[in-house]
Amino acid sequence: PSDECSINTNVGDRELDLLEDCRPNTITYNEVIHAWANARNPRRAEALLRRMMAASHEHSDDEGGDEYDLKPDTIAFNAVLHAWASSGEGRDAALRCEDLIRHMEVLYEAGND
Repeated sequence: PSDECSINTNVGDRELDLLEDCRPNTITYNEVIHAWANARNPRRAEALLRRMMAASHEHSDDEGGDEYDLKPDTIAFNAVLHAWASSGEGRDAALRCEDLIRHMEVLYEAGND
């Protein structure tokens, strides 16, 4: 393999710090959720939202979890709601939207705004 394709295993501390800064955050997830919503793929948009929720919950238990900056917000939920609403999938889409709104209400009542 050429040198261009090889992986540099001599990564220094500064480079490791930069790699940690590349961890996806709320904005990153929101952009990809919007991309799936705009591609008229509500299932992928919702799957990514649920992955975001799981990762947020997983990292909230970590020490320094607030620094991770990953928390599903109304932007993410609204993008998925819009994807379902414009999907043309009728009753199934309406039920998915209703389920998401219920989940948002639960989060709000638990103090997550």
